[in-house]
This record gives sequence, structure tokens and C-alpha cells, in this order.
Amino acid sequence: MGSKNSNEYSGIKIKLYNFALSDQGRPKTLPPLRTLAKEYGCTHPTVLRAVRDLIVQGVIVPLKGGGYRTLQLDSAGEHHIVNYMFGNGMNLYVDHYTLQLRYHSLNTLTRQHVQLGVAEFRQSSAGDFAHEMTYGNCDAGLLVDPPAQIVEEIAGVCAGRNIPLGVFGSSFPGGDISCSFDVEKDFSQVFQRLLELERRRVLVLCRLNNHWIPGVQTAFDKYQHHFERAEFKVSTNQELINYTLENTTDSGAGFDTVVFVMFLEELYGKLKQNNPDILCVMPSFGTVFEPGFTGISMDMQMEQAGIIFGENLYRLMNKQPLEQAHFHIKCQLTENF
Repeated sequence: MGSKNSNEYSGIKIKLYNFALSDQGRPKTLPPLRTLAKEYGCTHPTVLRAVRDLIVQGVIVPLKGGGYRTLQLDSAGEHHIVNYMFGNGMNLYVDHYTLQLRYHSLNTLTRQHVQLGVAEFRQSSAGDFAHEMTYGNCDAGLLVDPPAQIVEEIAGVCAGRNIPLGVFGSSFPGGDISCSFDVEKDFSQVFQRLLELERRRVLVLCRLNNHWIPGVQTAFDKYQHHFERAEFKVSTNQELINYTLENTTDSGAGFDTVVFVMFLEELYGKLKQNNPDILCVMPSFGTVFEPGFTGISMDMQMEQAGIIFGENLYRLMNKQPLEQAHFHIKCQLTENF
């Protein structure tokens, strides 16, 4: 309930701000708050809360005789709104991986589109974001690292309203434009390089419910028969740590290489302590937590991808043609032995 009320409040605040920006930002008197509540389909306290926040922000002032008036705003036109959601909209915390995706999905777009506001939404139940995209005030939708079913649902809503949808950081293309990880290609590149380095016993680790699993599995299936011993283990964090430490201490039959699909806390240090010759492969989202990391880093070219994606969404919102609507985030292997 809290997320839904917060999303409704954000939408009302955006509408009031757009009202203040209209007519080239000239001062104007607000209609009575109860009239606005009826027009916006919300409660009087919700409108009052939004008005009070905009007073603090210097957009609206109260009048002595009652009522409210907007202040003169420096505006070349209406403020444009992108409705934004990360994952399934129910994430309890953010980590380095999350923050990287958030930053690069929005940085270029917000620099190019100076009259742009981003409204981030959280879902208290499935369908909240679809409802907001259907009835709310927005000019585009942006999904970052979303599940496939949400992309399909929101794409249908956006198509019905004729507003663009961008998808960033997924493992599949979607929406009108997308920037996705090519997981199968990236890990195929890793396995090929391990063969060239004459590594023969490879353990691949991944936590449960990671959406990269299908792509990693496809790449693993193509290469596993080239290795003397190869295993792709998907389990809980602690189980992966225990299993890895038990099977990498023996320099004869144990694994000589460990490939991390994502970061596993404390494992790298223990691995190197038990077996200094072990080769570790890890995405750059994980190596950032390991000062002095030695091995192969899968460096995701996030900055370059964010620039192209932001330019694409900007062009789409301004109904300009695109050169390439869907593309992948490039992966570069960096070796430090």
C-alpha cells in the first residue's frame, strides 16, 4: 500500500509542476484543491501534501486570502516525464551492480534532455507499474534489469498509448529500444580463452534465481566437453563457498579455474589463500570489491552502452529516426596474472 500511495503522490506532484511550467512558466492561480483532487482522481490530503512540498521547493506560494499561486518559472516548455522501474519494482536494497545499471541507464538521457524528470516507481503488488503507465502522466517508460514478463506487459501498455519504452541491462532485447547483456557470447569468450590458456578443470559458480543462468548454461554446454573436468554449479551463497573450497585445494584432481557469474562475498580471498595457483574469472561488478584482484576480469563497457542508449531514448522521445534500436553491452576480457 505504501508504494502505491507514494507513486500516486509522485504523479500528482508532477502534474502540479507541469501546471506551473505551462504558459511559459508565468504565475497563475491554482484551482481549489478539492477541484484538483476530483480532476486527478485522488484524495484532498494527497493534493495538499504535493502542494506543500512544491511550496518548500519554491514552485508555489500560499495567498493571504486563501488559495495558492505558482511562481514565475524559467521554462521553455512542458517538463517531460520518464516513468522508471528497476527489476520487478520490489527490490529491498541496492548494491554496486544495481547502482551501475541505474546510473548508466539515465546519465546521458538526463544530460541531453534538460526538461526531463524521472519518476521512479516501486510496486507493492504486481500490476502497479502497468496501472501507472496506463493512467499516469508520462512521456516514456524505462525498465532496468526487468523480468521478461514485465517487459511484455509494459510494452503492450506503451504501444496502446503510443509512448516509447526503453529496456536497459536485461539479458534479452525488448521494448522499442534496448541495451542488453549478451551473456552467452560473453561467457563463450571466457571459455575459449581458458582453453587457450590450457586450463582443463573449470568450476562455474552462480547463485539461485540469477537471470544470467540460461545464457551461461548455453555457453557452458558448448564448451564443457573440451575440458578434462567442468561443472556449472547453481546453489545458495554458502553452499557454493563450501563446495568450492572443498574442491580446489587439491592441485591434482581439483579445479584449477573458478568462474564467478556474479560476486560471492569472501570466497576469492579464501581461494587464493588455499591455492595461490587458482585462476579466477569474475565480472567487473565483482572485481571492484577485491583490491589487488588477479585473474581475468570481464569488463562490461557500461559507460559506452549508456551513452548510446540515452541518445536512442532521447531521439525516440523526440520522434527522430534511430540507427540501431537494439544492441548489446560489450564485454572485454582484461588479464592480470
